[in-house]
Amino acid sequence: MSALLAYLHSLSMMALAAMLFVQLLSIDKLHDRQQLERFVRFSFGLAAAAGVMLISGVGLLVWAERGLAFYLRNPVFYIKLAVFAAMLLVAITPARIIVHWHREASTGTMPEQGMVVFVKRYLTVEAILFLFIPLAASLSERGIGLQPSSS
Repeated sequence: MSALLAYLHSLSMMALAAMLFVQLLSIDKLHDRQQLERFVRFSFGLAAAAGVMLISGVGLLVWAERGLAFYLRNPVFYIKLAVFAAMLLVAITPARIIVHWHREASTGTMPEQGMVVFVKRYLTVEAILFLFIPLAASLSERGIGLQPSSS
C-alpha cells in the first residue's frame, strides 16, 4: 500500500510541476478563446494534482513503513508542509482570477494584459516555492533534520 501511495505522490508532484510549467509558458499566448480554455484546463489539472499530492501524502504519513512519529519529529518535514501551504495560499488569487476568466470567456471577453502579467507573477512565485518541496521531501525522507536520540 505504501509503495502505491509513494508512486501516486511522486506522480502527482511531477504532474503539478508539469502543469505549472505549461501554464507559465502559455499564459502570454491567451489571445483567443481556445488558448484560454486550454490554459484553464491546465489550471484545473494543477489543482487536481495538488489535491492528489496532498491526499497521497497524508496516506503516506499514516501507512508508511517509517511511521508517523518519524516525520512528526523532523523539522524539515514541517518546512516542507509550510512551503506547500504557502504555495497553496499564493495559488488562491490566480485561481480565482482564472475561474473569472473562464466564466467571462463564454461572453467572448478575453483577459486584460495587465491581469495576465499579474497572474503570471503569482504563477512564478508558485513555481519558485514548488522547487523547495521536493528538496525538503528528499531531506526529510532521509532523516536529515532529525536530532540524534539521547539514549
